[in-house]
Amino acid sequence: LAEEHDAIREVAAELLPLTRAFADGSLDDAGWQALSRGTLELVERQVAHIQKEEMALLPLLDDLLDDETDRQLAMDYTAA
Repeated sequence: LAEEHDAIREVAAELLPLTRAFADGSLDDAGWQALSRGTLELVERQVAHIQKEEMALLPLLDDLLDDETDRQLAMDYTAA
């Protein structure tokens, strides 16, 4: 999963200058095509990655965390 995180970060880094150009109105047609392709790639990677996390990682947490620890982590997260 860590390798997938790295790949997602790489795609996001490629999209950042394109989104900035779009925001300031300087994105040309080639840039728009690259932004469109890159955005679709990012979404596809994220959906596949999230599905893996939900099917593999989250069930492990049920085995690793007792109810009180899970509750405390949830409270700490919402307070942040």
